[in-house]
Order: sequence, then structure tokens, then C-alpha cells
Amino acid sequence: MAARPPRSKPKANKGTASRVLAELPSRMATVVPKGMVRVGTMREALPVLRELGVEPADVLSEFGIQESYLDDADNMLPYVILGMFLTRCADRTGCPHFGLLCGQRLTTSNLGAVGFLSQSARDLRSSLNQLARFFRFHNPNAAMELIEDGELASWRFSLLMPRLDGREQILDGALANALQTMRKLFGPQWQPVEANLARAEPVDRRPYARLFGRSVRFNQPATELVFAAHWLDAPLPTADAALHEAMLKRLRELELAGPEDLASQVRRMLPSLIGAHAASIEVVANLIGLSGRTFTRRLAAEGTTYLRLREEARHVAACQLLEGTQLPANEVSDRLGYSNPSAFTRAFRRWS
Repeated sequence: MAARPPRSKPKANKGTASRVLAELPSRMATVVPKGMVRVGTMREALPVLRELGVEPADVLSEFGIQESYLDDADNMLPYVILGMFLTRCADRTGCPHFGLLCGQRLTTSNLGAVGFLSQSARDLRSSLNQLARFFRFHNPNAAMELIEDGELASWRFSLLMPRLDGREQILDGALANALQTMRKLFGPQWQPVEANLARAEPVDRRPYARLFGRSVRFNQPATELVFAAHWLDAPLPTADAALHEAMLKRLRELELAGPEDLASQVRRMLPSLIGAHAASIEVVANLIGLSGRTFTRRLAAEGTTYLRLREEARHVAACQLLEGTQLPANEVSDRLGYSNPSAFTRAFRRWS
């Protein structure tokens, strides 16, 4: 792994902040509805298609999409269409790791205000925590989370939909993008301790080994980069205090305009808590900052319960791991916190 970066103070560039604010589309003042995603990710697939000898318009036309619609990165489309599109791109190009190539092209600017906020933060910890907090304004169908565990940290990406065509392409792209972002910040030699993918091992793993090195592992319960925790204190070379303040103000305005209900907050938190066997109602309520009674009462006002949300999250994780990896059912059962495989089987029958 590369040496620790030198410390530096965030710069304040009001000119950059003004320019970025002026260039952000007015639609960035809207909240992305559940089931939709901004088109920035799809736009980065077009040059990859061309490099592999396929005309993008030919693939886009299969989904009734004009290439000009992707010119504005804040236009939206259904998330399921993005997954189907990436799958079709992989088929048309004969490149099963198409998502991996797209992920390497994505930059934080593809995330609009969320990306600019992240890249202008003071240090890596602040950057990742704020990206996790505001990521729903780019894509409400997935969650990002920073997990600190002693000398190690992990940056995790979780899909919140139980079944999604193109799931492998999306997971590949997310992890490739996380790695490329780290290398742009801290140098091309930056290497994770582990690069884990919650997907089955591909027939040809060489493209993954070239990108991630020997640290890549498949059939894992979570998609994440694991790295030395000291990197969290590293200052970002892209830190910009004025830009950061401007983007934070914009995103807080979005939070006020479209506040997230409690059930949605819980859904974003549950994937990692279930995996850590720490998904008790007491733990979740405490993390959100509510007493157990207030937590239960507010969920009831939204027409749900914590047990219902936890079972929903277990269902999502079970579908993803059973259908998307080669993990045996007993390992999936243990991962989801069931006392024995029989209890897991009964739960799965209820979901079905």
C-alpha cells in the first residue's frame, strides 16, 4: 500500500464554488423518486460501447432512449432499465465485465452535487460519511456505508432491491469506481486489503485481478473495499472549503424539501447491521437517536413495524445471495441471523 499522504489544509476557492453552482442543473433541486436513478452512470457506458465496436444508439434504441436524453446527467430513468441496459451492453459487446469498465470511467462529477460535496471534503472520513448520507439524492435504490473496525475500514455498497437484472454489472461498476476514486486521490499504487464482491465468480477473473490485484474475492456476503483505517484521516488533495460549503448548503436544502421517512432510513441501515448480527431494535433506535418507544411509535405512524422492515431486509439479502452468489443456503441463513437453517427455510417460504 502507498505511503501516507502529507497533511494539508483545505483551500477556499469561491470562484470554483460559483462556477459549479452555476453549472448544476435546476433539476438538482428535486429528489430522485424510489425506483429511479439519474442517468450519469448510463452516460459513461457510451464511450465504452464505442471502444468495443458497438454503436450506442443501436443499444439505446432497444430501450426507447435517445442519446441526447443522456446529455443532462440529472435526467432520470428507472433503475431496472439501467440494469437491463448494462446486461444488454455486455451481451452486444461480448464483454461480460462491461460494468467493470464503466465503473473505471465514472467520476464524482457524475453524482452532481453529491459528488462535488464528497470530493471537496477535508479528509477521507468526512468525504465517505457525507457521500453515504446524501447518496439517496443520486440513487435511492442503493446504500453506501463506511464501517470502521479497529485498524481496518470498509466502504460498502448495497442494493436495496431483492431482484435486479444486471445486478452483477452494477456491483462490478460500484467497486471499480470506489477503487479508481481512491487511486485518483492517493496515487495509482493505492491498494485495498480486500476487494469483496457479492456475486458469483466469473468464468474469466483476469480482468478483476488486473484491476484489484490478488485482493479480489467473489461469493462474499457484501460488496466492499476493505483498507487500512489510517487512510480515513488522510486530507484530500481536492479539498475546497468554499465548494464544500456551497454543496452542503444545496444538499441540506434538498433534505428539507424531501425529508426521508424513518422507514427509509432504517432500510438503508439494515443490510450491514444484519450482516454483523447487530440488527436488534435497540441498536437501530440508538443509532438513529431515538428511544425504543419513540422509534416504535414513529414507525407505526408510517404504517409499519421494525420487525416487518427487518424481515423485508432479510428477504432482499436472501434473494441477492442465493441467486447472485454460490454461497450455500446454510451460510446465507447464518449471515442473516437465523438460529438454524429450518427457521430460514420457513421464512423464505413466507416471502415466496
